Amino acid sequence: MPADYNIPMTDAQITEALQLMVERVSEGWAQETYDGSPVGSGSPYYHKSSKWWATQAADAAARAEAAVPAGTAGAVFFDRAQSLTDAQQEQARQNIKAGGSNRNLLDNPFFAVNQRDFTSSTTTSAVKTVDRWLINNGAGGTTSLNPDGSMHFIANSGSSTISFQQNVEGDFTGKTLTATALFSDGSIVSATGVAPARTTAYRQFAENTTTKPGFKIGMLATPTSLPYGYIVQIITAQGKEWNIKAIKLEYGSVSTLANDAPPNYAEELAKCQRYFYRLGKAQYTTIATVLVEGNGNAYGICMLPQTMRAKPTVTVTGSPILFNGSTNYVAVSSVAINSYATMATPDRINLVAATATAVTAGNRYELQFRNDTNACIDFSADL
Repeated sequence: MPADYNIPMTDAQITEALQLMVERVSEGWAQETYDGSPVGSGSPYYHKSSKWWATQAADAAARAEAAVPAGTAGAVFFDRAQSLTDAQQEQARQNIKAGGSNRNLLDNPFFAVNQRDFTSSTTTSAVKTVDRWLINNGAGGTTSLNPDGSMHFIANSGSSTISFQQNVEGDFTGKTLTATALFSDGSIVSATGVAPARTTAYRQFAENTTTKPGFKIGMLATPTSLPYGYIVQIITAQGKEWNIKAIKLEYGSVSTLANDAPPNYAEELAKCQRYFYRLGKAQYTTIATVLVEGNGNAYGICMLPQTMRAKPTVTVTGSPILFNGSTNYVAVSSVAINSYATMATPDRINLVAATATAVTAGNRYELQFRNDTNACIDFSADL
C-alpha cells in the first residue's frame, strides 16, 4: 500500500490493502511481533498475540485443576489429574463397571486342582487337602470338599479352632498385603498388613477374626532355613460352620477378589505340579521304560510334566510290575530314586525298580501299574 494515504483507491484496491494488513498482523501475532517489533505486555496488540493466548490457556487449565465445583466434593473427574487412595480408586472402578483386579499370590485359590483326590478329613495334625492347601482340624472338627468345589469347615463346640493354610514362597518384606476369603453366601472377610523382614521367629503381622472365619498372615517359625517364609491361615472359631469358595493374597490394601473370574484350570494345574505330581489311578499306567542292569535292578527315567520346586520325594501306592510287552510280568518289590545324587533333578527322575524275581541284564521292560485304579506314584516337593 502506498505511503501517501490520500491517493484515491478503488474498492478493489482497498479490499486488497485490508487483506494484506490482516495477513501482516496475523503473522506478527504468531511470531509475537508486530510490524517487526516484539510485542510487549504494554503493547495494545499484546492481548492478540499467540503468547497471550497460550498464557491464558495455561492459567485456565491451572484454575480448572485446582477448582472443585460446588456440590462435587469427593467426585472423581475425567478431565483432570487427582490424587486418590487405593480404596478410592477401587471404588471408582466399581462405580463405572471397570472391574480391575490384582494378581493372586496364592496357588489353586478356587480349590479346583485336587490331585490327591481329597474328600474330607478329621485329622488334627497337618494334612494335605486340595493342592497346596494344608488343614489342622481341632478335636472333633471336619474339613471337606463340597460338590460345588467350595471348602466346608465344621468346628464343633468345645473343639479347638480349624486352621486352613497355604505356605507362600517369596520375600514380601515391607510390602502391604491383603488376604481375602469369599464365602458361598457372597460375603467376604479380609485382613491387611505390612510384611516384616524374614526373621527366625514367627511374627503375625495381620489378623481379622470377626464374626466369620478370620485371617492370620504371619511368618513360619524358621523361615531363614526354608525357601519360603510366609503363611496365610484362615481360622474357623469353635462351634462355627462355614463354606468358603476362594481365598486371595494380593499386593495393596484393597481386596479385589470380588472382581476375579475363576482361574484357568490348566494354568493352576501347571503351578500346582511344581509342588506335587501324581501318576496313576488308572487301569493301565506306564511310569517309565526301564533297562535291567547286571545287578538285577531296572533303571529308567520318569519325565515330569513341570519342573518341580526342588528334587522331589517318591511315594508308591500299590504294586507296580515290569511288563515286557507280551505276557511276561515281573513283580516289583520297591521303586525309589536312584541313590546317585545326579540321578534326580526337578524335571526328570531316574528311578530304580528292585525285583524279587531274577531278570536278565540287558532286557527292557515297562514299569507299570496294571488293573489297579488305586495304584499311583507320587512326586512331592511340597512346602
